[in-house]
Amino acid sequence: MKKRVLTKIGIIAAVVLIAVGVPLAMGYSKVTGLELVVQYPNESAEDIIINKQNITYTLAKQYGDFTKYQRRQIPEDDIKTFLEKMDFIDHAVVSVSLSGVLRVTVMQKMIIVNVYTSKGEHFYIDNKRNIIYPKTDTITAQCLIANGDFVNTKKSVIDSTKDK
Repeated sequence: MKKRVLTKIGIIAAVVLIAVGVPLAMGYSKVTGLELVVQYPNESAEDIIINKQNITYTLAKQYGDFTKYQRRQIPEDDIKTFLEKMDFIDHAVVSVSLSGVLRVTVMQKMIIVNVYTSKGEHFYIDNKRNIIYPKTDTITAQCLIANGDFVNTKKSVIDSTKDK
C-alpha cells in the first residue's frame, strides 16, 4: 500500500517536472534562425511590390541578429506591429517554432490604383480604400494609373463622396 502511494507521488512529481521544466528550458534556448514568407494577393509577377531581402534587411536593422536572442526574448507583438506599419504590408504573423526558428509571414496589400495629381502628388489606393504615400520611388506597383485634379488627398482613407 505504502509502495503504491510512493509510486503515484513519483509519477505525479515527474509529470509536474516535465510540464514545468520543458517549457521553462525551451524559453531559455536560443533562436536558431529566421524563416520569412511573403504572401502576395495574386500570383502574377506584376503584383510583387515587397520582397524578402528588403524585409529581412529592415528587421535586422531594427532588431539586430535574432540568433543572439533567447526564445522568450523575441518581441513577437512588437515585430508584428512594426511590420504592419510598413507601406505595402497588409498584415503579419510572427511566431517562434519549437525548434527555435522565428517564423514571420507577411501579406502584401492589394494595390488597385496608382494616382498622380495635378499638384504633383503621388499615392496608391489599396483594395480597402487606404491611401498609401510611398516613402521611396524605388518601388512601383503594376496597376491602373489615374491622374487629374484630386481634392483633399492628404487623408488615410479615400472617400467616394464629395461635399459640395
